Amino acid sequence: MATGPHPSKLRQTSPSAEAASSAPPAPNLTASTRWVLGLLASVAIFDLSVWWWSHRRAAEPTAAQSTELTLGTFEFNRLNPRDGRMVQGQFDVTLRLADGLDAAARDRISKQQRAMQRAAEAALERMRAADFTDPHLIRLKDRLLDRLNEALGFDAIDEVIVDNFSLERLDRPAASGPSASPPAKPGSDEE
Repeated sequence: MATGPHPSKLRQTSPSAEAASSAPPAPNLTASTRWVLGLLASVAIFDLSVWWWSHRRAAEPTAAQSTELTLGTFEFNRLNPRDGRMVQGQFDVTLRLADGLDAAARDRISKQQRAMQRAAEAALERMRAADFTDPHLIRLKDRLLDRLNEALGFDAIDEVIVDNFSLERLDRPAASGPSASPPAKPGSDEE
């Protein structure tokens, strides 16, 4: 029997092993080179993240760039001269600011918010019961708009938005007679 080399002694070669032996050897990177490459990759990722965040944030409107400003909740009570009944209620006021206001104008508006609230209260004191009973509140909104822009000194407000409007008509007529007269002055002889 002819025997050849023992099977364990045979060198087995496969096509993938031959291809691997013919490929150029991988570069031998030192530890410091790997640290430098890792650091550069980290800086590039961080820089890209900051750039993306800043551009995304610039696209979002901020509170200072908002086109609406909540002025507050206002209450009223008026005597309706036609039927002698009291009309009372409350509502919220939101202001829609004009387009194209620069940062200085917006800053001026935010600093004068309390003055605008006082101007709205003063305008409400001059209104009649009919201004509150109008179904569309057109006169109420127009008078508030005029007074608020006048208080600011420039046309910064495009629209007055009235929300949560409640109106109550009291059935009892306005007080009249002795209880409606002013009290007697101290020291007078009237009793």
